[in-house]
Amino acid sequence: MYLYLRIATFTTKSAPPPEEENEDPTTLRTYTNFHEESTVELLNKDLNSLSGIYAFKYNNSSKIYVGSSINLSIRTVEHLKNRNSNIYLQNAFKKHGLKIWIILEILPVNISELPYSSQAEHYANLIELEQKYLDLYINKYNINPIAGKPRAGSKHTEATKELMSKIRTENPYFLNKTHSPEFIEKFEYVWRALIIPCLVE
Repeated sequence: MYLYLRIATFTTKSAPPPEEENEDPTTLRTYTNFHEESTVELLNKDLNSLSGIYAFKYNNSSKIYVGSSINLSIRTVEHLKNRNSNIYLQNAFKKHGLKIWIILEILPVNISELPYSSQAEHYANLIELEQKYLDLYINKYNINPIAGKPRAGSKHTEATKELMSKIRTENPYFLNKTHSPEFIEKFEYVWRALIIPCLVE
């Protein structure tokens, strides 16, 4: 199993962070061999208390699982240990083993360090970004097409939808950002290598 992480900063404010053009989407952390306990221990250490979007993808298939979590170390290990996980993803783990899977992206923010109001906005932002990925990928292990809901056909609450609308309107850093041509070129390199193969069977 392979784990690729594209690290990016996150803010709930409307203004972009300084020196944003130094962001490099081709910079990836790589983890291998998820069947080994040492890799699980490394996940717990590196991703402890970090929130973000993650995606499991078998290296030789177009199918993908997209999720979000306010604690990536706990959530990813839950999947690997088959605790509170997606049944289709678990069946794929059993079929293919745990050696060649990847996780594409995280947003490394320790939500416990945010004030309560910012925590609510951050959670809504995670759900919004997860939904964008769910809408993008055609071939998925996900049972529910609605981000943040455990049951198919569920809908977001009015409060969550109001927060999402507020975040989009305020043009946060991750969702509605204008990048330089150089940044876009780098991002498209990663897009072609890692994401486009997931879009169609």
